[in-house]
Amino acid sequence: MISRLLPESLHWMITHNRGKGISRYIKASSRFNKISVSLPECKSTAVKPTEGKSRTFLDMIKSRAVVFHLIVHCIIIMIMNATYWGLALFSTKLSDDSYTGYFLSGLIEIPAGLLSIPLLVKFGRRTITFWCLALQGISMGAAILYPGPGTIEMIFPVAAKLFNSIVWSSEPLLLAEMSPTSIRNTFYGVIQFFGEIGSVVAPYLELLKEVDERAPQAIVAALSTAAALLVLTAPETKGKSMPEDLDQFDAGCLLKRFACCAKNGSSEAKECSYTECDVADDSGRKYNRPQRCG
Repeated sequence: MISRLLPESLHWMITHNRGKGISRYIKASSRFNKISVSLPECKSTAVKPTEGKSRTFLDMIKSRAVVFHLIVHCIIIMIMNATYWGLALFSTKLSDDSYTGYFLSGLIEIPAGLLSIPLLVKFGRRTITFWCLALQGISMGAAILYPGPGTIEMIFPVAAKLFNSIVWSSEPLLLAEMSPTSIRNTFYGVIQFFGEIGSVVAPYLELLKEVDERAPQAIVAALSTAAALLVLTAPETKGKSMPEDLDQFDAGCLLKRFACCAKNGSSEAKECSYTECDVADDSGRKYNRPQRCG
């Protein structure tokens, strides 16, 4: 029932020519932002829409850039899942009373969710994801220095849970905004499917204590740092138009720098200059949008 109150994706409605839904979306956003949309201005700045294409999993894996980011974000989500459930299981040993640590581990998700709102408004999705994963790794590294139950020992694992909860707000948003509309559901679904491997592995982190008492925390710290470095390969999506199809997919700074991908989807990747044009979105907010020249 509650899901019916959520608005449908504007890009999905445009792709599937849902005129009535688009009209309701524009009216609602105009009323919320207290602005009026100028139809002549929209027509003068509008980019000619492309016909919606039906893409399959096979189409998606033909693009080496997409496959690269698919693998990278599968690893990142695995680490996020393993860390989330690992921290939840570790929390029962943060204090002499097993309930206190577990309660604080869950309670910290509330301020994390509230804090993520202004952070996502102010900063980019990749920036937030990188710093939170890095700080999560630092917090778990500091937890190694203070093993055992106690007040001081509780601070760093709870801080790691705070950063992990913020990442769960920024990373899914980054995934949704970087993936083209034609493959978004498939792209996101594959990542979440393989990401659940982290949830399966998390309970077994406790077995590493047979090797060393601090091994679980060390593994989580190392994996968090690795995930932070991996997320730097993703493109920044804040303030940019969402890609509609594979030929609009942003390969990210790493692949662009080393020119790893000669093709994007089924079409040849061509170098082209870009100009920045001022475009007003459906809420009236203006932003710079890259537009292909020539």
